[in-house]
Amino acid sequence: MLDFSIRTPERAVKASGLTLAGALPAYRKIRSNVKVEELERSLTEQLVSSLTIALKNTEKVSTYYQINVFSARQGEGKTWFCERICNRFAQIDGKVLYLYPSSSPLGKLDKHENVVAISYDIDGSYVGTKDVQSMLENTEHSSFEFSYVFIEIPYLSHNTVPYDLVAQAHTSLLVMNAEKVWASAHERTLGLYQKAAKNDVMLMLNRVTPEMLESVYGEIPKSRSTLRRLIKKIVSMGAI
Repeated sequence: MLDFSIRTPERAVKASGLTLAGALPAYRKIRSNVKVEELERSLTEQLVSSLTIALKNTEKVSTYYQINVFSARQGEGKTWFCERICNRFAQIDGKVLYLYPSSSPLGKLDKHENVVAISYDIDGSYVGTKDVQSMLENTEHSSFEFSYVFIEIPYLSHNTVPYDLVAQAHTSLLVMNAEKVWASAHERTLGLYQKAAKNDVMLMLNRVTPEMLESVYGEIPKSRSTLRRLIKKIVSMGAI
């Protein structure tokens, strides 16, 4: 049976037309000998580098950097990704605000002490949201407290593009599930978002089978037996 799913970073870039910011592995599809945690850690650092470079190349008119995380459809893994990338930025540089739709409950990942996660409702006034500060009106927080603000945007196939929030983002990340098919309808919703965006829109490919990640990682880290490690060492030294 033909498989029309995205699968690889190369196919994702070709389908979306976006620059690849990074890719993360699928857990449930890994083989038993793949060191998936090591793979995820390294690829997360690549993502942090891509985001940091993109942010530093923008004009910072506010006290914080705003990063929008969005998807064309439901089930791409935005919340899973946001929780992890927010924790990583909190470890690196200051306080991080994570704004997420109340319809996207958080997972079980422990938040870093410098991460503040606040939900917001998708109601009739959402599309007219002006800025981050207006999203904090009924809270004890101010946007001036934070170095980074990550906003998880509701999936675009069933929600209106919030123009002002998109236009104010210093960079945006499209989260794409490698296990799914990218269709013309998704291309259209991406195009609408890009029309509102004033800065870079990049791609984050999620749930990639580890063996498909060699183009962005190199040789996939695997646990090997003592004999296999010895053979590999001999081969790498050109002895055989």
